[in-house]
Amino acid sequence: ASAHVMRVLVTSHGEFVPVFDAILEKATELVPGTLGALMTYENGMFSGQSWRGDLPDEAKSILDMTMTPSPGSPLQSLVAGEPVMNLAFAAPDTPPEAMAPGEHVSQGFVRAVGARAALLLPLRHNSTLLGAFIIYRSYPRPFSDVEVAVMQNFAAQGALAIASARLQRE
Repeated sequence: ASAHVMRVLVTSHGEFVPVFDAILEKATELVPGTLGALMTYENGMFSGQSWRGDLPDEAKSILDMTMTPSPGSPLQSLVAGEPVMNLAFAAPDTPPEAMAPGEHVSQGFVRAVGARAALLLPLRHNSTLLGAFIIYRSYPRPFSDVEVAVMQNFAAQGALAIASARLQRE
């Protein structure tokens, strides 16, 4: 899987979206029942760049937005330096006051895609946050250590793609 992504990276000519597409293709093949998104981070804002999976229009519109991460949200935790956010969500009809801290912030998207668990990984290059790699699944079980390790490898490739594209732009 990594070799495929690296081939795409080498031939992408400074464009990171084809690399993101390859990462999401392989990641969702390796972890069945998932869908994923890759976002860039610049000037304090996340911007959806690529997604994989059967997403309803409501979820696509959320990914198409440029957004500032909300206080207490999982994306804000990545901005603050968290290396991994491995979350299992409450049932979709759980009231916000019964949810874990920060969980209510992402409920609109979570409900739209039917997600019950999410893995969020930062895309970092030289300790600079360049984006986020997010994998969702429909059942409420955190991702295993092996799944996290595999996805961290993909996140590193995504960070390399963004850094390479930015370097070529300069």
